[in-house]
Amino acid sequence: MHSVDYEISDHFYNRAKHRVGLPKRGVSRLVKNALYDGIYVDYLDPTSKLYKLMKSFTNKHTRSDRFAVYYRQYMILFEHPNIAVTILYAPDSIVKCANEYYKRRTDNGCNTAKSLS
Repeated sequence: MHSVDYEISDHFYNRAKHRVGLPKRGVSRLVKNALYDGIYVDYLDPTSKLYKLMKSFTNKHTRSDRFAVYYRQYMILFEHPNIAVTILYAPDSIVKCANEYYKRRTDNGCNTAKSLS
């Protein structure tokens, strides 16, 4: 998990207000919770289905200085060091795999690197 020090760009505030319908305080909570509880693409097993789906989705939107976090049906893109850039709706395929991942993670009590295929 990355550090919880973060900044939020004006673009992110506008997108979150439009796409999620949150006020500024809610946006701050969303970003903080995503950094704590979200699924980081970089921390997944590269052979898992979830990794492949998230990587293919985020390759269109990322540069080398950005990383993606899945949280509550959204993909949140950050620039290093923890600047929230934009929020995107995650496709249904990612949402389904992520729900299975969360379920398995809570059942096992840890973040294991098992395949989700």
